Amino acid sequence: MLQYILNNKIKQLKVLNTFVLGTFMFITLIFTGCTNTMEDIQHLDHETVEQATSTSRNISMQYSDSGKVKIKLSAPVIERFVVKTPPY
Repeated sequence: MLQYILNNKIKQLKVLNTFVLGTFMFITLIFTGCTNTMEDIQHLDHETVEQATSTSRNISMQYSDSGKVKIKLSAPVIERFVVKTPPY
């Protein structure tokens, strides 16, 4: 009977230790997470938002493969953007 009580207490302590360790790791990750200054965020915003390099209106395009039309596209406005640095 004493052995059963000791085994039960050991299991409870293991569960408690696991919970405490998990909680400590979670809180540590929250407080040491990534931080950015407003300048960093604005710098990223300026890189992604650019003026369109070309704008076309009332466009109808057809893409074909091996002489067969695969896709027909039509749009009231198409804007193309040139990115300074490749995204990958």
